[in-house]
Amino acid sequence: MEIVALDWDTDFFGYKVGKVVVQNNLSDENLLLNNDYKLIYLFSNEALSDELVKKYNLFLADEKIDLITQVSDLTFDRLPNENLEELTKLDENLIDLTFQSGHYSRFKIDPNFKNKEFEKLYAVWIEQSITHKNAEKVIGFLVNNKVVGFVTIGFKNNAYDIGLIVVDEAHRSLKIGKQLLAYVFNYAISKETKNVTVTTQKQNLGAMKFYINNGFSINHTTYIYHLWK
Repeated sequence: MEIVALDWDTDFFGYKVGKVVVQNNLSDENLLLNNDYKLIYLFSNEALSDELVKKYNLFLADEKIDLITQVSDLTFDRLPNENLEELTKLDENLIDLTFQSGHYSRFKIDPNFKNKEFEKLYAVWIEQSITHKNAEKVIGFLVNNKVVGFVTIGFKNNAYDIGLIVVDEAHRSLKIGKQLLAYVFNYAISKETKNVTVTTQKQNLGAMKFYINNGFSINHTTYIYHLWK
């Protein structure tokens, strides 16, 4: 077991951040407790015991669910898409929607973040998506010329990946999310790519139900703990 320095997180948050991938257990107490990191992310394929959580004062920040679907195997409605438009400019409305998308983010639910880390991180995320640094496209759904939902589409691990997807809380239950998802499926098919992936949080029951109902299945679960010093 080793602590891997996360230089980007360290520079961005202004304090030293590291990462540990837990293989079997947290056997090296000296390593975890005697270091100069303020925050360590612990990634585990299994939930850690209550004893270990209490011993190290760990915060269970996320039960990250990776989902996958094969679009070639799906039958889905190609709903009208005249309201869909590629977004190229960042504005306050888009940033607000981005914050809504992160309601269950570990950077939002962990009370130890006290310097608006969540807002800063998600603002950078959407800015880098719009400028194609971490996404190929950002597709918005417009109502009366206002963006009320969007999806970011990237490519990784031989699949098209949904980075962020959100519909404004005042416009939900109108099948806007389904139309955004249909766009992603059609885009993947046009690129002759079979798989589409997305990540959400286990506690985000609405998102989990939405993805499962639209052909996704759970591919992997990762437990993420935060160790603060």
